Amino acid sequence: MNLKNNTLKLAVCQLLPIFVFCLLYFSLMGCKALQVLATSQEWSENYTLMAGTTCNDPAMIDGNLETIGETKYLEGASKQSVRGYMVPSEGVVILPESKSINKLVIYSQNLQAFDLFALETNGNWKHVQEVKNMTERQLTLNLRIPVYTSGLKIRVEKTSDDDALRRQNIQKIRGVSMFSGHTKALAKISEIEIYGFVQSPVE
Repeated sequence: MNLKNNTLKLAVCQLLPIFVFCLLYFSLMGCKALQVLATSQEWSENYTLMAGTTCNDPAMIDGNLETIGETKYLEGASKQSVRGYMVPSEGVVILPESKSINKLVIYSQNLQAFDLFALETNGNWKHVQEVKNMTERQLTLNLRIPVYTSGLKIRVEKTSDDDALRRQNIQKIRGVSMFSGHTKALAKISEIEIYGFVQSPVE
C-alpha cells in the first residue's frame, strides 16, 4: 500500500510542473486573444498630408479639392519624335517615411485608366495594380495586396481629353500621319489621398 502511495505521489510531483506550465501558457494565449478581440482596424489619417511629403505637382496633395494639379510627361524621349509625342504622363507622391498602404482616393476631372506603381527600397518601381475604367470623378481604390512603401506613382494610360488632343496634334497628309504635339493628355487631379490601417482599442 505504501509503495502505491509513493508511486502516486511521485507521479503527481512529475506531472505538476507540466500542469502549471500548460496553465500559464493557455492563460497567456487567452490574454493575447482578448487583446486582439479588444482592438479594431480603422483608417489612418491621409498620409499625403504628412509633413515632408512631396509630389511632382504639389496641388495634387495640398488637401484642397479646389486646386487642380497635372501629371507630368515622362522625360528622356525626344519631344520632336513620334515616340516622344506618345509618352504617358505620371503623378508621383513621395512620403517622408515608408507606410503600409491599403487604399488610395483619387479626385480627377478626366482620368480614365492608369497603372499604379510602388517605390522599392532599391529605387525601382514595382507595378501594383491596374485601373482600366474610372468613370467617376472620385475613385476609391482598395489595394488587393497592401504595399509597404514610401512612394507611389500613377502612370496615366487614358484620359477623356485624349481624343481631342490627337485630333489637334495629328494630321494626315497624303496618307501619312504627321505629329505636331503630344497624343496623350495630362491627367487633371484635384487630390491624391493615401491611407493605411491603424489599430485602435475597442471601448
